[in-house]
Amino acid sequence: MRSHRKFIIGLLTGMVLFVASCGGPKTTEAARNPAPETAGGGLMVAVVQAETRLVAAAVQVTGSFVSRESSDVAPQTGGRVTETPVDVGDFVKEGQIIARLEGEDAKLRLDQAVAAEQQAEASMRQAQSRIGLGPGEQFNPANVPEVLSAKANSDSAAAQAAQLGPPELPGRPNGASFAQWNAGPRRYGA
Repeated sequence: MRSHRKFIIGLLTGMVLFVASCGGPKTTEAARNPAPETAGGGLMVAVVQAETRLVAAAVQVTGSFVSRESSDVAPQTGGRVTETPVDVGDFVKEGQIIARLEGEDAKLRLDQAVAAEQQAEASMRQAQSRIGLGPGEQFNPANVPEVLSAKANSDSAAAQAAQLGPPELPGRPNGASFAQWNAGPRRYGA
């Protein structure tokens, strides 16, 4: 708003100076030497031939312009600007390239992203291998090596307990295994 006022003030000042200079030195000379009067009391007027001249159609002033609308533009990634195919004040359309960035930084970032993706895939295959999951297989917790080992230990302990059950437990019929006795009804306080 202030720069707009400065521009108008500068423009008006330039116009006043231009108009003031149009009279030229002849106007001041005519004021110093009054025109001789004629016998009838009128003024004598000199007539000259009209001629064509070039007149400046512009006024040179100092000021600044402020746009009514502006847009902030930022690239998705940083980098060094190598080319700007548009000039200040040009109209641009959505999607039009207004600056080109140096490609070396972007190529290095892309190489880093590809390497990180490959490393993540290798880690995933390694984790799948640890849990017993092969390529193209569905996950089954019974196939996990730790689960298989724990199940085998549990089955072995149950079989051993069934054979070695305590013989002195009350209510256990002779010849019955611990598992058979453990599955049957219990009587306490007998």
